[in-house]
Amino acid sequence: MIRSSKSIYICVLAGLSLLSSCGSHKAAMNSAGGSKKAVEGKTTLTARQKLEFDNYFFEAQKNKLTSNKERAMENFQRALSVDPNSSAVYYELGTLAFNSSRFKVAEEYLKKAIQLQPSNKWYLLLLGDVYENQKNFDATLKVYDQLIRLDPEEPDYYLGKAAIYRFQKKPQEELKTFDAMEKQFGLINDVLEGKYKALLNLKKYDEAEALLNKHLELNPGDIKVLRILTQTYLIAGKEDKARETMKRIEIIAPNDGYVQLTNAEYYLKQGNQEQYMNYLKKAFGNPELPIDAKIPLILENYLQGKTDSLHMVEGESLAILMTQAHSTDPRAYALVADMQYQLGKLAAARESYRTSLKYKKETFAIWGQVMSIDIELRDNEALDSDSKQAMDLFPNQPASYLYNGLANLEMKKYPAALKSLKAGHALVLDNKGLESQFVQNIAEVDYRMGNFKEAFQEFDEALVLDSSNLLTLNNYAYYLSLKNLDLPKAARMSRMTVEKEPGNASYQDTYGWILFKQQKYDDAEKWIQRALTRDGASAEVLEHYGDVLLKLGRMPEALEYYQKALHAGGDTQKLNRKISEKKLSE
Repeated sequence: MIRSSKSIYICVLAGLSLLSSCGSHKAAMNSAGGSKKAVEGKTTLTARQKLEFDNYFFEAQKNKLTSNKERAMENFQRALSVDPNSSAVYYELGTLAFNSSRFKVAEEYLKKAIQLQPSNKWYLLLLGDVYENQKNFDATLKVYDQLIRLDPEEPDYYLGKAAIYRFQKKPQEELKTFDAMEKQFGLINDVLEGKYKALLNLKKYDEAEALLNKHLELNPGDIKVLRILTQTYLIAGKEDKARETMKRIEIIAPNDGYVQLTNAEYYLKQGNQEQYMNYLKKAFGNPELPIDAKIPLILENYLQGKTDSLHMVEGESLAILMTQAHSTDPRAYALVADMQYQLGKLAAARESYRTSLKYKKETFAIWGQVMSIDIELRDNEALDSDSKQAMDLFPNQPASYLYNGLANLEMKKYPAALKSLKAGHALVLDNKGLESQFVQNIAEVDYRMGNFKEAFQEFDEALVLDSSNLLTLNNYAYYLSLKNLDLPKAARMSRMTVEKEPGNASYQDTYGWILFKQQKYDDAEKWIQRALTRDGASAEVLEHYGDVLLKLGRMPEALEYYQKALHAGGDTQKLNRKISEKKLSE
């Protein structure tokens, strides 16, 4: 069950914007018409001076178009030396400075331009941007006030001023701005949305409701505003009025998905779990409700943070409904797969991820999930196939080559493993951890191919890249012990692994085995015995323990563990020889 209704409210409001956001003033700011919009100062130039000015000015414009800013600055300055009262040149210099983030310089140029042409809105708009970038919001607001006085019929100026107050978290001033805008333009959509948000921030719910109802008197069938009114009633705790409004919407639009979500929230607050889930399922199975309204609910309520399996099963059922409503949207299947993975349904999760890839195969993260599950399922043939497809689709992604190398390593296809691992290693850039994994697995392949000298050199290289990689330390130490090479080094490396991960049976067995090789049989017994206490001891560990017991003179126990190793799938020929000869076969 969803443990909080907060996410539903957020999700519903996310889809209910009346129009575009109030930031539309930026478009006007960034579309200033440059010198074409400028009105020149009153300097009287001779024909020769005018020609000289025009040459510098238009050369500067050419420099701007070719991104030669320094040359443009020089030519604008030369034009200014001919006509020091050209507001257009000051504006152009201000624009260049602004685009180079030299805001103080831009401010000075624009002030001069405005001094020469106080009513030029393009100059004022850019100066407002300059102030805003310097976080001088009081000055920015004054610019908007000046713009509004110059042209009170331009709504973007009011919206720009309101946006500054919103950024400053001054909802009362923002509200006053929208009040002024309403007097000028009436209750247009921008005013309605802006006033509503400001009232909500001020927690003036009664006024917010009155505002929405005022709009609905003129537009009684406005579904979007009815939805917002419903949410407002719920926020204010007026659940009866919220229910009445929902009924109004159901009459106008009986299959409205947002109202289904709101109904779910309503019944959740009422403690009616059955009706809550009923409406939630209707919403998730509703193809008319955009998937973007559903995904955040799944993420927040089922995939973020710890949750119990019963809750996850509920989330899985909702996500499955989402795949039915949006049958070609890869995100729906990916979310089902995420929850199936959390529930331990690895095979089902892999199938759902693969369905997601059917509709959008160019998502490497999903391929990564598929290949990770292949490893968890020990499905090396699938890992080989999946990683090859990923390599074809993403030839520059090293991880695909690593997965393919691992698959072939496990299938004992060593030349193929080596080819993939070396190709992937060549793609790694500035990632020592990943590079270490490649080198370690190349060493593993070389060791199994009998290239012992190369393998040990590669293990050393892997540890230079990542000296704390426990798998590298463990395997390298074990292989040294099998060859009776540098046992003190092997013991040091293995000791690091059991200290860093004291509960790992494989590491404990390796350390015990190295101690055995050093003829420290009492210590060896203690460590291998620890490995045996873990569930599902392998045939190798059982055999190692038998060897230790044999060296300690405890023959009956040794034979018992050799038998256990046989039953666990150990080397039949070698173990039978040990049992019959009652001695180690070196």
